[in-house]
Amino acid sequence: MRALQGKTPGEAWTRKKPSISHLREFGCEVWVKREPVQKLSKIVKYYDGKNRVIRESRNVV
Repeated sequence: MRALQGKTPGEAWTRKKPSISHLREFGCEVWVKREPVQKLSKIVKYYDGKNRVIRESRNVV
């Protein structure tokens, strides 16, 4: 980013500040319990508080 002087590549190319008004927050806070045996597994079980169910996913950040 030093070569772009703190600008995004699009901003450097068009010389216009990008609009981020269309971006929305997504996701929610979850609780994850990792079992000691499953530490190498790519699947994570988590509690979905909104729907009150336990789900499994690989896409948890």
